[in-house]
Amino acid sequence: MRTDSRELLAVGILGNKSKIGNRIELLMRRGRTFSPRASASGIIGSTIILGGLLLAGSLTPRWIAFAQEQAKLEFEVASIKLAPAVSGDFRLFWVPVGRFIATSATLKDLVGFAYDVRSNQISGGPNWLESVRYDVEAKAAGTTKIPEGFAASGSFRAMVRSLLEDRFKLAIHRRSRDEQIYELRVARGGPKLTEATKTIPSGLFPGRGRVDGKAATMSLLAKYVSNPAGRVVVDRTGLSDSYDFTLTWMPEPVTGPGATTPTDSDLPSIFSALQEQLGLKLEPIRGPVEDLVIDHVEKADAN
Repeated sequence: MRTDSRELLAVGILGNKSKIGNRIELLMRRGRTFSPRASASGIIGSTIILGGLLLAGSLTPRWIAFAQEQAKLEFEVASIKLAPAVSGDFRLFWVPVGRFIATSATLKDLVGFAYDVRSNQISGGPNWLESVRYDVEAKAAGTTKIPEGFAASGSFRAMVRSLLEDRFKLAIHRRSRDEQIYELRVARGGPKLTEATKTIPSGLFPGRGRVDGKAATMSLLAKYVSNPAGRVVVDRTGLSDSYDFTLTWMPEPVTGPGATTPTDSDLPSIFSALQEQLGLKLEPIRGPVEDLVIDHVEKADAN
């Protein structure tokens, strides 16, 4: 019987010098004689090895997919510089081409964004955590489209987490505690919201004592008002649609270089603004809150 290229392909899987390959080739030669005992042991051994190879081959795509899923999201390039002495209020935004910008941001501001927590949910760290301010500009690789607005994508938060770990050597752990929180509910008289007619751009667009909602959800609004309300806010409105709205209130005074305080004393508190302008209210309850504890951090080298 002649050994053709298709038969030798099986041998090639194990390499030209493989003992198993030599055995298979010998068995296929014309006139080859062998004992039943040797044949059985050889077949069993070959079956086990080839079965292992087939199993490894079948799992390889899964291993590759798992590695891709676990791949760390990072910015392709990032610049971190100390903010000028007079630089105004903290601002953070991004654009669809994957560009991320934060101005006059403390490390606490960046940690809060990266891990989606309020400032009072962050503890530990050095005393410069809230005093040293940075201007950050970073660019994601490629042209990945990321939604505009305050509704930060998971990809951007993950990339900022990677940036903090790399440039600030940030290390954290989490802990849970029970405390007073707020539920966002519909006030008596019903909501005063306009159902969105467009979905792009979508999210929340914040300013000083003001936020504009464009096709924004109530869960997103609840997260946003957690900071001005001073506690974690969870959505209990039962409103599942997206809405357009504008909310204005008297913001807390900001201290530090370049800080400005609004002079319009007629502006309502965040609690009154929600009820009067949006037909919503905040009700206090007790609930679980997850804190972020900073174990280690270093000042980033400006570049």
